[in-house]
Amino acid sequence: NMKKFRIIREGALCVTLLLIAFLAAGWVWEEEKLKEEEKRNWLEEHLYLDALSFSVEGTNFDEKIKCWPDWTGGRIYVFLPSYAAGKPLTMEWEYAERLTIDGEEKESGTVWKEYELDREYAFCFEDEGAVQESWTVVFLCSRNLPAAWVYTDSGSMDFVDESWGNRESGLFYLVNADGTMECMDGLTYIKGRGNTTWGQDKKPYSVKLESGHDLFGMGVSRRWELLANAYDGSNLRNQLVFEMAQEAGMAYTPQATWVDLYLNGEYQGLYQISEKVEVGNGRVEIADQEAGYGDLTGGYLFLMEDASRYETAVSRFTTEGHQTMVIKSPEIAGEEQIEYLSGLVQEFEDAVTAPDGVNPETGKFFTEYIDLDSFAMKYLVEEITKNSDAVTNSQYFYKQPESVSGLLYAGPVWDYDNALGHTDEEAMDPVGLMLDRIRSDDGISNLWYGSLCAQPVFMERVKELYRDVFAPILETIIQERIDEYRERIRVSATLDWIRWKDTNKDFRYRVCDSYDAYVDYLQEFLRQRKDFL
Repeated sequence: NMKKFRIIREGALCVTLLLIAFLAAGWVWEEEKLKEEEKRNWLEEHLYLDALSFSVEGTNFDEKIKCWPDWTGGRIYVFLPSYAAGKPLTMEWEYAERLTIDGEEKESGTVWKEYELDREYAFCFEDEGAVQESWTVVFLCSRNLPAAWVYTDSGSMDFVDESWGNRESGLFYLVNADGTMECMDGLTYIKGRGNTTWGQDKKPYSVKLESGHDLFGMGVSRRWELLANAYDGSNLRNQLVFEMAQEAGMAYTPQATWVDLYLNGEYQGLYQISEKVEVGNGRVEIADQEAGYGDLTGGYLFLMEDASRYETAVSRFTTEGHQTMVIKSPEIAGEEQIEYLSGLVQEFEDAVTAPDGVNPETGKFFTEYIDLDSFAMKYLVEEITKNSDAVTNSQYFYKQPESVSGLLYAGPVWDYDNALGHTDEEAMDPVGLMLDRIRSDDGISNLWYGSLCAQPVFMERVKELYRDVFAPILETIIQERIDEYRERIRVSATLDWIRWKDTNKDFRYRVCDSYDAYVDYLQEFLRQRKDFL
């Protein structure tokens, strides 16, 4: 009877806890609903403010920088690019008969020279003989960084942001921190990019220019990525990992740099403009079958992706070890091409998973299928950063034609905003290896890395490369580069913090209370990670 009573009591407790959780969830949902309604009502009351814009004197185009309303704090911010420091602003507005700033009347088209940064100004719009809107306006200015400007033909990002695949043409400007023009061109399109990051309020984008441009010495191309780093409060992870891979000599590593992004005059935040991982001159320089190169043996650019991304891919194959592979180039691969590449990959997998590393059918050792150094370096990057995606997503590989090389190569590196202490408790622990990370719900782990690390030849090379190449680079990053970059982007990161402070953060990601706290956490994680390795 006591046992039965205990079971009933525990069952009742579970029901009670579930009810409490349900009610709490309903309360949170209702609070969010009221918060959104309050925000919507507040934002609808700034008709005259919406028609106000600022342009920097001395540039080759009218930026028409719009105000950004911090509806929770009751302030209006004007986020200025780095090159605006100390320069007059031209003010323009519509609809209102009069605008006064701290009681002084201004005319549309006025060049304002005396404004001060980080000071509150009282802006009053008067129309029909009465004050219609009054705002507290603060001007902030970035420092050290270029500014990227995108103007869509519609003057809005609504269509692009509505769906990942939507595209819109327009204009693109890239202005250096000193005000010189880096690039001015027509925009073939701007579209969404990314996977989970696309679902964030601060969205990543891809752009294609009408002509090729060598942006910041990164090589001539028309296609560029605008990385939002929405999950990375430090805004440093991708840049640090890319540079680590470049200094280690890893081929085709993307280059990137920070920019302040403006979309139709609206400040969007601190972004990275990055090379796109694609086949082409200055990018992944392998034979381009989409450009008419007819060799069945290459080139191929492909990557390991999880099941959800695999299912939507145009060209794909799955190995017998359940590794889901997506072919990026050629994007629309023929049956013969898929059969050739999947056959070669399968031969490698059969070799590396064999206890002696020898393919039982061909008699080839696994190193006869791969470039050992590229695979060892790629594994090291994933292990150093404790990248949870190392067993799921964005794991690139490429294959040259047989006339160049018959081997498979690992790389380029890509997508590290979730690395270096992110995602979950295991990944946030600087101690421990990534080898046993679970790849999917069916319990299949990353077969390749685990099998490679079981091969003495591979692990010996990993240890050599870590000792001789990566460890010194890591020391420089920890001791010097993190602090150097912290100061370089500090002001822009602060503006970004203000712009996006009210957006929801995924509970899986570490949330800090300041920019310095995010950077300190990253630096300490990497220091402890290096000590462990």
